[in-house]
Amino acid sequence: MRQSGCMLIQRNSADRAALEAMIAHLELGDCVGIFPEGTRTNDGSLGVFRAGAIVAARRAGVPIVPAGIRGGIDALPRGRIVPRPRRISLTFGAQIAPDAEGALERAKAVIAEMIGDGRSPRR
Repeated sequence: MRQSGCMLIQRNSADRAALEAMIAHLELGDCVGIFPEGTRTNDGSLGVFRAGAIVAARRAGVPIVPAGIRGGIDALPRGRIVPRPRRISLTFGAQIAPDAEGALERAKAVIAEMIGDGRSPRR
């Protein structure tokens, strides 16, 4: 991940440096992809969303664009280093204003609808 230019966040901590770096990128107009659960799933289902994405979007004044990834668990399950060839889909939802009431919950609901059970999409 580091080799691709990703910014890694310290798990289970309030990584202020990473948050400030995200905000700086957003303020420059960069696109920032955030995995709000902070880790990969064991079974393809959504986990608990952390608030860092909402905080960064609010501070930078940018909308949240929900994205749902289906099939990642089949292609690269936890504990596996080399991905398997599998069909993966990426779907984008409508923008959500970060200062809207319940924005985090709305984003999670939209993503849950997009990914279903999280498994590879059928042909």
